[in-house]
Amino acid sequence: MVKWFFSILACMCLLLLFYGYWHASTHGWLYISLKKVVTGGSKFENINNATIAFFDPNGQLLAKGKSDDKTGVVYLAHPEVGYCFDDISKRSSTVESRQAWLDCYQKQSTWLINWVRKVAYMHLEFNDCSLKNLPVTVSESKNDWWLWWVPHPHIGGKPVTYFNIRLYVDREKCLRVEFP
Repeated sequence: MVKWFFSILACMCLLLLFYGYWHASTHGWLYISLKKVVTGGSKFENINNATIAFFDPNGQLLAKGKSDDKTGVVYLAHPEVGYCFDDISKRSSTVESRQAWLDCYQKQSTWLINWVRKVAYMHLEFNDCSLKNLPVTVSESKNDWWLWWVPHPHIGGKPVTYFNIRLYVDREKCLRVEFP
């Protein structure tokens, strides 16, 4: 009886871990950092009101996005649901808004994981600056997938694979600069 109990417990633990790994492998989150050099190269600010496009090595368009006009946060446009933040602000209730955002996020996170590793180049346009075919490096992290089941507000939750793209631009010269 004890042997069966521990066998079932071990199977349940393995299933929980498998689910976490599967979810992290099929859902992604992309953080895009767009910064411009100001005050002679000693300070960086977010790039606001920018449009971006990501391309694979063959020049095939993978995704489009834009940064907002206040904080420079970059939002990607899903081919079916668009930008997750656009429609949500028009909802009448917070419960409805939260559910709309969760539904949109679910679609974006499963869509993103299918193309983000293929990104090789990006186009960036803001103000009077237009940069084309910028080589892009996408960093990836899936370190915490096995902690998804922990009942803690800062640790738990369904795991995703995190991707990061950083780009720094000299706004006066409209040129890419290396990470400081």
